[in-house]
Amino acid sequence: MPRPDKHAVFTEFAERLASLSTCKRNQVGCVIIPTDFSAIFAIGYNGPPSGEPNDACIDSPGNCGCIHAEANAIAKLGAATNAMLISTVCPCWQCAGLIINCKKISRVMFIHPYRDNAGEVLLKRHVSVFQYRPDVPNG
Repeated sequence: MPRPDKHAVFTEFAERLASLSTCKRNQVGCVIIPTDFSAIFAIGYNGPPSGEPNDACIDSPGNCGCIHAEANAIAKLGAATNAMLISTVCPCWQCAGLIINCKKISRVMFIHPYRDNAGEVLLKRHVSVFQYRPDVPNG
């Protein structure tokens, strides 16, 4: 039996993490791993800040009150370097800034585009970025 594609395994994991989100607008999951796919450094999914009620999302585009999956994962990242962030949705402009400023992430892979591409444009000036497509080998 052939081994499954590592990109597919970790994007499926990010999608499973998204199912933990309590956001009313968009459930997003994120995993940060080494670029050789050998470990998991951090995970995140979007939702209200810790300690706030799970139903605190106010379902307003760009202002629902939820912390983004990427920000939650970066907050837990620790001392990792040369990492790859995998997200179910391309990071927004603010999360792209966090990714760049943390200086620990060299690659970003996403499944679905965000509602605007400002984050993707910003990221591409600083790190390797690509959309995962299961029909294209290695993303």
